[in-house]
Amino acid sequence: MRVITLQGSDSGRNVSAVSTLESGEFFLLRLRVGVYDLQFRLICRYAINRRHQATSQQVDTLRVTLSPVPLNECIPG
Repeated sequence: MRVITLQGSDSGRNVSAVSTLESGEFFLLRLRVGVYDLQFRLICRYAINRRHQATSQQVDTLRVTLSPVPLNECIPG
């Protein structure tokens, strides 16, 4: 399963929901303006003795900057 996460560069903790790349959805949870690490990860799940275990392998990281944009305005490209 491929997922994306958004992490704050200061704390390193996840500050966003995780969603699959296939769905195209990415939910942000009350984030402040700032610089974050957008991480693309590959999550592998496998069964061991009737228990499911997941391992995360980092695929790529992009540094992104979040800044306010007025509603109904186009984001410059």
